This record gives sequence, structure tokens and C-alpha cells, in this order.
Amino acid sequence: MDDELVHGISISGSGTDKLTWAAESGASAYNVYRGSVGDLPDYGSCYRDAVPGTSTDIPEDPPVGQAYFYLVTGEFARGEGSAGNDSSGAPRNPKTRCP
Repeated sequence: MDDELVHGISISGSGTDKLTWAAESGASAYNVYRGSVGDLPDYGSCYRDAVPGTSTDIPEDPPVGQAYFYLVTGEFARGEGSAGNDSSGAPRNPKTRCP
């Protein structure tokens, strides 16, 4: 798609998990944000910046009784793309942006 939103985000694997997403037209790299589900609507902080491809390893599990969520944004010629909108239509703005 050409909307500067990253689609098709999923986690798979056994042992070390892998976060993958679909390539977005025009993106030169991707930023990955992570947060704790219990902290929503705080949309997390920079977890990996300038990932050159469409996947990254996520070697650590959350603490027992907690869960992580991930948002992925693209880096485009004009700057960082959107992290999307929440269910009310408001933009998702991570607490700490990637450099």
C-alpha cells in the first residue's frame, strides 16, 4: 500500500521470536516501538531504530503476567510515517520517538 502505514505485523517463532511486517513502498528503513499492554494508551518507546529490512528478533519475553505490544513505522524521504490511529481515530504517538 502507498499510505505510509506499515501493515501485516506479526510475531512468530520458537526460542527467539521474530517480529515481521510487510514492506511499505518508499520506506528506506523501519522503527519499532514497544510498550506494555498494561500501560495503554501510552504507545511505548523506541525499541529498534532504522531497521533496514522487514523483520527483527525479539529475544526477551515480557515479565510473567504482562504482555508487550509493538508498533512499526516507516522512514520515508519526508520523515517518519504514522504509527496509525487508535479506535477513536486519534493518532498513536509513541512516548519516546526513535532518533
